[in-house]
Amino acid sequence: MVHSMANNTSHKLSHAMIRGRTYYTNFRLNDSTSFVRLSLGTDSRKQAEVIMNQIRPFIPLVQNGTMSLEEFKHKMQGYRAATKQDFG
Repeated sequence: MVHSMANNTSHKLSHAMIRGRTYYTNFRLNDSTSFVRLSLGTDSRKQAEVIMNQIRPFIPLVQNGTMSLEEFKHKMQGYRAATKQDFG
């Protein structure tokens, strides 16, 4: 059976998903009913990997309430901008 590359590799990028051509971070808050889904602002798997590697350590902090969602968004926007410059 032949699988597309997207299906084979998407499972390796934890807390991320692709919708259309854009990658998103996607995780559940500890209340088990709320999801956080934020655009990574890229259609590049490599850029998504770099951004996710930078923001992944903060996800448990958002999940347990140690870090606010607004602070997480601010950090993610900074990493997105820096990654775009690196790849630009």
